[in-house]
Amino acid sequence: MNVHLPGIGCGLAGGTWDHVEPLLTTHLAAPGITTTVHDVPVLRSALPAI
Repeated sequence: MNVHLPGIGCGLAGGTWDHVEPLLTTHLAAPGITTTVHDVPVLRSALPAI
């Protein structure tokens, strides 16, 4: 099985990769699921207005 996903929870959601990566490692990669995390460019329209 292969899982491809963006860096979930890191960005507009306010999380940090230091907290998310261990969860993915424990629950996906360690059991043998090939896991690929893709960097998704942030669109200016998705940013809150200042």
